[in-house]
Amino acid sequence: MNNTKIHKITKDIQNIIDSNKSFYFFDNKIEWEFFKDSNLSKFAYVDRTLKLHLNINSILRSYDINQPLWIEHFIFHEIRHIYQRRLIIKYNFGEIPRNTMEAETVEQYQYEFDNYIDLNNDKIGYYSQLIEIEAFTFAYAAMYYKYGTIDYIKLPPLLQESQISQIADKFIKSFLSAFNEKRC
Repeated sequence: MNNTKIHKITKDIQNIIDSNKSFYFFDNKIEWEFFKDSNLSKFAYVDRTLKLHLNINSILRSYDINQPLWIEHFIFHEIRHIYQRRLIIKYNFGEIPRNTMEAETVEQYQYEFDNYIDLNNDKIGYYSQLIEIEAFTFAYAAMYYKYGTIDYIKLPPLLQESQISQIADKFIKSFLSAFNEKRC
């Protein structure tokens, strides 16, 4: 792979991250880097330092099959994990009051990150985690909000149920509110 192609992809990724900041609901700069893995299902992850890691092979594959919006979708997914981890940090510093619904949610995030169920080990367990339900739904809702229906981006089959639609609707309403827009 040549440096010109990597440079272009790097600019594309930074543009995706920067152009979507209003969706994130936090202001911090997103630190990110590439990693290389032949397992294309390992598209991206966020480490404990809140750095986003993107699999260059998965990105190249998205371009090769002419489905580049997968890149943005998985960036949204991982950005939601950054948001969740930021709430855990706030909670641990006492910035989120205990014994509230928000605190219970953050405690669930913490438990699930500490006891993470990997997709390769337990598919049903993986898709049952609140952190993953939210990340997939957030990414789907953001992509739908921006582009409408994208034929090749759908919620995973184990998440296609009415509860998920309600969560997606809440995200879309929060986008509408944040962007002061009205849509049908």
